[in-house]
Order: sequence, then structure tokens, then C-alpha cells
Amino acid sequence: MSGEGVCIYATIGASIELDATSKRCEFVLGIAPEVDGVVESLAEVALHGTGTKQAPHFGDTVTLPWGLWNGTAMSTFLITEGGDEIIRPLRKPGCDVDFLQLVPLFPSECAYKKAHGEGELWEQFESKQIRYWDSKRACAL
Repeated sequence: MSGEGVCIYATIGASIELDATSKRCEFVLGIAPEVDGVVESLAEVALHGTGTKQAPHFGDTVTLPWGLWNGTAMSTFLITEGGDEIIRPLRKPGCDVDFLQLVPLFPSECAYKKAHGEGELWEQFESKQIRYWDSKRACAL
């Protein structure tokens, strides 16, 4: 558990799998209550990213053909800057590794983000006081 009360899950190996020369990435997810079943979905993101084998960008989404963990209808990860730095980037000569935050989304939230933008989706979360890190949360729409 982090100081924020969420369980932190992170990948190791995405920076090798995703073709990046000096700019590499790993993925991090903070969620509560903990859902260890999410590790399979994290592994898929680490192995395949957005499907291009390139390091993804903030605002990209990764949708899987199943729920991100058993018992959820959320099937998409949004790659976001997240505001707070959960894990500091690693900086070495010739190789930078950033830890990209993942946010689980319901299919309708993903469609809304694609139609209206990430900022508008965050406004939906805020206006309805939905905690995006809550693994048992309702859809923000």
C-alpha cells in the first residue's frame, strides 16, 4: 500500500518489449481495494502497449477483449500523466525510463474520452466525485 491508501502495481520488462531507443517506459497502476487479478492485464500492456510496439504517449488507451480483472466491466487502461508522480523516472546516460500511470476505464468512458478528450473525461470524474482509483467504482457517465 502507498501512503495514499492504494495498492501499487507496476510492470517490469515493458521497456525491453516496447521498441524504444533511449526513451523507455514501464506502467504503474494505483488502485484500492487491491485486485491482484489485474496483473494479467498489466502483463498484456507491458508486452503489447497500444499494439504498435512503440512506447505509448499520454492520452493513449489500451483496450483488452476482457475485463481488466475478474468481476469488472472495465476493459481499457488510459495512459495519463496523472498529476502526481507515483514512481520517479529513472535517468541514466543513454536510457531514460518513465513510469506511465494507468487508469482503468469502462467502455463508455473510453468512448467519451475519444469523442470529447481526456480533460472532459476528468471533469466527469470530478463533477460526480468518482475516485478513478476505486476498483469497485461506478461508471463516471
